[in-house]
Amino acid sequence: MHKSLKIAVAFLVTIGMTGIAGVANAGQSPATSSAAISGVSSKAPKNSSQTFSGTGDDIVLVKTVSATVLVTFTHDGESNFIVTSKTKDDDYIDGLVNAIGPYSGTVIQELGTSIFTKEKLGLFEVQADGNWTIEIKPLSKAKNWNGKTLSGTGDLVIKVPKKTKPGNRLILTHAGDSNFIVITYNSKGKYEDLKVNTIGDYSGRVTFGKSAYIAIETEGDWTIRRK
Repeated sequence: MHKSLKIAVAFLVTIGMTGIAGVANAGQSPATSSAAISGVSSKAPKNSSQTFSGTGDDIVLVKTVSATVLVTFTHDGESNFIVTSKTKDDDYIDGLVNAIGPYSGTVIQELGTSIFTKEKLGLFEVQADGNWTIEIKPLSKAKNWNGKTLSGTGDLVIKVPKKTKPGNRLILTHAGDSNFIVITYNSKGKYEDLKVNTIGDYSGRVTFGKSAYIAIETEGDWTIRRK
């Protein structure tokens, strides 16, 4: 997600929240994980997946990723579940999840060359009170969408039908008290446009141009279809 937007969204999500859990490592003790941050991660094979699991706060080292990917998270705790992506040198990249209680969803981790540097994913900082899982997947593994009505709950990234015309419209609905955010990306996983950014119930139509992927971010129930 676009960094400046994500920071603003995180602010909205965290209104009224109190208390933040601490930090841990998948399959490693805290002592091992703190020492490992300074290590150099190896580069992940192209189009490969990486899976991690753990309990509570942790630092999760990953094989270095330099292209935009999908990341699926689950959490079964009752308190905050916050995941931040960083480089292997512990530099901030993005806030990927900021939720309370059980969570299951897929988000997009945009990576690539910025004005100052070429970002490469090296680790996740996890704050949680329960068991969690993390799976990194190629962008191509996004859920296929045929353009007909698709419904869901929570965060998801979908792949736009190939024959979709730029003039087509998205018809969107949302039921819930949380943020409802819809963002489009091109075939390389680069940010294109913020289509919806609201809180609470929503019903509306937007265009989506030549977008290849659509990311939906919410805790509520939603539907999407093409017209």
